[in-house]
Amino acid sequence: MDPEGKIEQTYAWGIGCRTNNEAEWTALLQGLRILVDSNLDKVAIFGDSRHVIYKMINGYTTGSIKCRRLYDKAAALLSPCYEFYHILRTNNVIADEMANEGASLPQGQLKLNGVNSPPLPIP
Repeated sequence: MDPEGKIEQTYAWGIGCRTNNEAEWTALLQGLRILVDSNLDKVAIFGDSRHVIYKMINGYTTGSIKCRRLYDKAAALLSPCYEFYHILRTNNVIADEMANEGASLPQGQLKLNGVNSPPLPIP
């Protein structure tokens, strides 16, 4: 927690062979699963996937069945205290680092804040 009371967490997760959209939805879903037990009053979720962020704000209308299923799971975890913000990919160096680290991990392996955690099943 920083002096302003903000908590920042990073995670990298080996999800195996997925499409880019599936990877982005899976990352959001896992992040929301981590948040569920946090009991925070206000959460700002930043993402560089315009597709994912806009669909979380506006609702899912079109796309693949696999991504729709991931959206449905993520939407079930939403809280009124969650706010979504789109940021440009060029301004999201941390996400690129985490994506590269996740791509190098064995399937199911999770690193939370750079520390290996118990493996998680892939949704």
